[in-house]
Amino acid sequence: DAATSLYVGSTSLAAPAGVCAPGLLDEYKQCLASNPLATKMATGACLAMTGDLIAQWFGEGEEYDRKRGVSFGLFDALYRAGQHVAFPVIVAQCQGQHLSALAGLVPTHYLATLEQTLASQLGLVPLVYYPVFFTFTALVQGLDGESGLQRAKDNFLPLMKRNLLFWVPVQFVQFSFVEEGLQIPFLSLAGLAWTFILSVMAGSANAHSHQADTHAHAGHEYCVTATEPGCEIRDEQLFPHVAMEDFQDVLHTLHLENPTDDTADTQETETQTEQRKQLEEEQQLMVK
Repeated sequence: DAATSLYVGSTSLAAPAGVCAPGLLDEYKQCLASNPLATKMATGACLAMTGDLIAQWFGEGEEYDRKRGVSFGLFDALYRAGQHVAFPVIVAQCQGQHLSALAGLVPTHYLATLEQTLASQLGLVPLVYYPVFFTFTALVQGLDGESGLQRAKDNFLPLMKRNLLFWVPVQFVQFSFVEEGLQIPFLSLAGLAWTFILSVMAGSANAHSHQADTHAHAGHEYCVTATEPGCEIRDEQLFPHVAMEDFQDVLHTLHLENPTDDTADTQETETQTEQRKQLEEEQQLMVK
């Protein structure tokens, strides 16, 4: 369809010259060895655009927003380049010495991993990732300075909370168990999986909210990427959820349309009552 063709056309431009297409793991490792920065940037861009395509697909948009998809691809490529430079510095500077008070409780290797994870999530993400993300996507999408700043103010703290809940465990695994050359591709894949999970859950939640016109949040679309029009992430809705109120009208309608079970139970009860009365009358006649 049109959305897919636009996406394929745009992602085909994301891979720099000289970067081989990811195939088997060994071939991909060869690409990383021969051209690590370009390979990581191309991988991040392609997977980020795929994630945004998924988010737009489940977001019930009328057509694919190519400008938004390109902004995600370009931003992710730049951020992966930043990670490529920053991760070796973080690893070198965080070897467990800052959490040495816990040395008797946690192995030194995991102390170092925890420091590296916290340095990334509490340093790199809030101070670099989100400021650049909101600025870059606002520019590409044509938002003025006031609108872009307001979107950042509205969504920064909720996004940070949601970010920490998912990415702290993921980055702990990354620094602990994933070899250095594959860490950034691993994060790109994790980001794609995370976007897919949120998009599927959000699509379900939004559909049920539309069905319940009396629900307090009816018409409010769950924000997956924080770039959706009118996006506002509420603290009580960090993750997509569907409250039971969303189903009340639907269940009530189904109950009115399909009352057969209750009717059958009522009819059965009335029949039993009649039979009991007849038995009582017969017993009284026999006594007389």
